[in-house]
Amino acid sequence: MVKFSPKQTTKFLGVQSDNHLTCRSHTDLLLYKLSTACFIIRRLYHVLNSDALGITHFGYFHSLIKYGIISVET
Repeated sequence: MVKFSPKQTTKFLGVQSDNHLTCRSHTDLLLYKLSTACFIIRRLYHVLNSDALGITHFGYFHSLIKYGIISVET
């Protein structure tokens, strides 16, 4: 006989939620990714001009913020 145990978190279309339908796990993952994006932009600040930094911001940082914002409610 096979026993199944429920998962604590699940990921659907890139948005994580737990078994109580809160987005705490998604927020933790998003904070980690945004921290990485901030590090990258900080490193590129001395190498790229402002136009290239703006493209980097909208391509990486801004896309992380905007993705799934409709499906995630607080």
